[in-house]
Amino acid sequence: MSLRKLSILLLLRAGGARAQSQSPPTPDPDYEQVSVPAPRTVSLIVDAASILFSRNEDENKVKALVDRRRERSQKGD
Repeated sequence: MSLRKLSILLLLRAGGARAQSQSPPTPDPDYEQVSVPAPRTVSLIVDAASILFSRNEDENKVKALVDRRRERSQKGD
């Protein structure tokens, strides 16, 4: 191993050890944690990916995503 690679490795280890020893930052007072059930999260990711990566340039992709999510919530899907 070269001296350069060794010095980079030592710096990374020292930085990682320092990061682990520090206390976590104080949370923002306006921070609110939200949990979403996994099946709903997966359907959101699938919908977003299918619309954003579609080749249909005729429609507004953000509007299409919102419409699709609205339809799913009305169905209770």
